[in-house]
Amino acid sequence: MLYQLLFMIRSGEIQTHQELATKLQITPALVLGMVNQLVQSGYLQPLSACSIDITASYSCETCSSHAGCLLASTRQGWLLTERGEKLISSVAS
Repeated sequence: MLYQLLFMIRSGEIQTHQELATKLQITPALVLGMVNQLVQSGYLQPLSACSIDITASYSCETCSSHAGCLLASTRQGWLLTERGEKLISSVAS
C-alpha cells in the first residue's frame, strides 16, 4: 500500500489526504501515518510552504512542484525525494 501511496502522490492527481484515503479505502489518519513513515524512510520530503500565492490567480497546475506534490487545505504537502523516484522506477520496471 505504501507503493500505491507513492504512485498517487507522484501522479499529482490527488491533492488532499481525504482523496488519498478514499482511493486507498483507509482512514485519513492512516494516510498521515503512512506519509510520516515514508518521510522518515527518506522517500518523501515535506514542503515547508506552498510556493503558490493563494491570493493570486494561480493554480496548482502552474506550480513547478505540481507533479509529486500532495497539498491539503492547510497548504501542507510532500514531494518525492530522489530515493522515492528510484523506488517507484524500480517497482514500475
